[in-house]
Amino acid sequence: MLSLIQSDLMPHGFCIKWSSDLLNLYVVSDALIFLAYTYIGISLILFAKSHKELEWNTLLWLFAAFILACGVTHLMDIVTFWLPFYWVDATLKSITALVSVGTVLYLAPRLSKLLNMHSHEEFEAVHEEKRRSDDQLLFEKHERWEIEILKQKYFEHHYALDKAAIFVETNAQGVITFVNEHFCRISGYSKEELIGATHGLLKSDIHTSEFYGNLWTTIKNGQVWNEEVCNRHKNGSLYWVDTVIVPIIDEGEDKPKKYISIRFDITDRKIAEKLVEEKSRELYLLNLDLEKQVIQRTHELHAALAKAELAVKVKAEFLANMSHEIRTPMNAIIGLSLLGMNAPIDKQHNYLRNIAGASESLLAILNDILDFSKLESGNVQLELDYFNLGEVIENIAMLFTEEVRRKALTFTIIEPSHLNVLLKGDALRLKQILINLINNSAKFTQKGFVKLEISVISQHEKEIQLQFAVKDSGIGMTEEQQKMLFHSFSQADASISRRFGGSGLGLVISQKFVELMGGKITCKSTPEVGSEFFFTLSFETATLGKISETRIAHPVKKTLAQRLAEAAESLENVRVLLVEDTPLNQQVASEFLRNAKLEVTVADNGQEALALLEHNTFDVILMDVQMPVMDGFEATKIIRENAQFAELPIIAMSAGVTLDEQEKCQHVGMSDFIAKPINPVQMLEKIKQHFIKQI
Repeated sequence: MLSLIQSDLMPHGFCIKWSSDLLNLYVVSDALIFLAYTYIGISLILFAKSHKELEWNTLLWLFAAFILACGVTHLMDIVTFWLPFYWVDATLKSITALVSVGTVLYLAPRLSKLLNMHSHEEFEAVHEEKRRSDDQLLFEKHERWEIEILKQKYFEHHYALDKAAIFVETNAQGVITFVNEHFCRISGYSKEELIGATHGLLKSDIHTSEFYGNLWTTIKNGQVWNEEVCNRHKNGSLYWVDTVIVPIIDEGEDKPKKYISIRFDITDRKIAEKLVEEKSRELYLLNLDLEKQVIQRTHELHAALAKAELAVKVKAEFLANMSHEIRTPMNAIIGLSLLGMNAPIDKQHNYLRNIAGASESLLAILNDILDFSKLESGNVQLELDYFNLGEVIENIAMLFTEEVRRKALTFTIIEPSHLNVLLKGDALRLKQILINLINNSAKFTQKGFVKLEISVISQHEKEIQLQFAVKDSGIGMTEEQQKMLFHSFSQADASISRRFGGSGLGLVISQKFVELMGGKITCKSTPEVGSEFFFTLSFETATLGKISETRIAHPVKKTLAQRLAEAAESLENVRVLLVEDTPLNQQVASEFLRNAKLEVTVADNGQEALALLEHNTFDVILMDVQMPVMDGFEATKIIRENAQFAELPIIAMSAGVTLDEQEKCQHVGMSDFIAKPINPVQMLEKIKQHFIKQI
């Protein structure tokens, strides 16, 4: 049928000489591409609309527009076979080009941030922990929703009170600091005349001195005062108001800092009492009920306001604490980097090794702080493996030597001699605990010493119990101050935060990790003498001869060079096509590959990669996902359409480590996935895995 349509309705077509089979293939392919692009574009739009909080939401909208525009151009390619709408086709292609350029311009300045996202393994760990903490996150979301509802109710009630009641605020001495318009109307005075004056301006001489004395005695003692008061209008006439005075007392204080008075004009009621005695009781009961409601609402509003203020305070302290936690390993990274710039070659390797260790600590701290709720819910998983305690201690020593030297402190590490065993535990968490404790001691010690002591409590054939103690000659703490330790966002007292900074979260994290390991941090401290933090942990032990090389996974057992050499075995002269648009990423990946004796050809985008494939043979393709001109997804689709490359390994490299992105890579035909920043050992192992499978 398509053959007949071609013959009868395509006198203008540039493909009139095509065979019917070729035309059918072309039309069906364009139709499928249009449908796929439309589905993907609509999916991205729906995802972006339902996840407006995502940092890259705008980018999702741009990608959706780009993909939809591409789909429409494919549809127009079908239409122009029969209808000569070439200007429409060209216009749509121009729109697609503009959307493409807009996407690139938006993406370009943000590319470095995308490239610095977490590695695949780290993301998987965080993602797993996030799934486990969904209930906690939903609970927090519900709490935030309740806070917003309470805020809304507060403003609604405040608005209602302002319209219906006379509202006055005074300081502790009774000087008026705020009045609403209702108060001005009933008193006859302007705001300018009232603010700065006292209620003596309105005194009517109806009430006795004992009446006012009782008022002040009540509210100064922190109690709510409620009475009917007769005041004098500016013109000399009298009016009655039913008054509620609420003392406002800060937490921890025993005296009010100000008073809030809510009053209702009852002049007409007082007149009615004189005229109709029988109505007075009814009016009194109605007023009493209204008073109770006002008092109840006032308390509710204060409770809501206090809760909101506490949430803001906790957020501010948490952000400040994150800075404190991040600066500890960052100090080591920056310091060792500066030292390494001027150090001889024989020392640079040691500096670089410790920079890598501090970087790992920084990543771990960031993950923990950014998802602190997992610690509260107990969902942190320890990574248990065998490690060398001596190398952990050496790494810690490098982190703090320069810092304590700048403060003229003596930093000493005492560890057990002849401890020729490996310990099974979470070395990264143990190092983080000790870093936090040592950093805490160094921060609060102005002169003297900081000491880390590790001692053997007991040792058996396959188990050892060690005590870790961090001692200092710092400012010390009282017993009351020690009770504040290990609570979130708290320190010994407010002056500590002002003098030394931080919020105490480091100790909280350390305590929780120690508890996960089966111990508990204890503190002994004397003011102006110093402090000692200590805990005891048990470890399974093994000798080097009894543990296979594959079980000892930590870098303390194998150097990076050794692991790279093992991963590069059997890969010499393997031909790799590296498709990557960023020069720095090209340099990193290609130098790792060439150092492992692989042959590397670099393409800046998917289009260049397709051109190189036409004239060259490659064993493996490393494909970046997000690139200008042609991205990795589109390039992979085109490559897989060629039966010649059906089995050619294509390994994705991306800073986007979401499960959706990995599934998308798999959907377009990619063989595997490597997360950025690139782990060179993992990259070589992936290449070996797929190269050997291909052979």
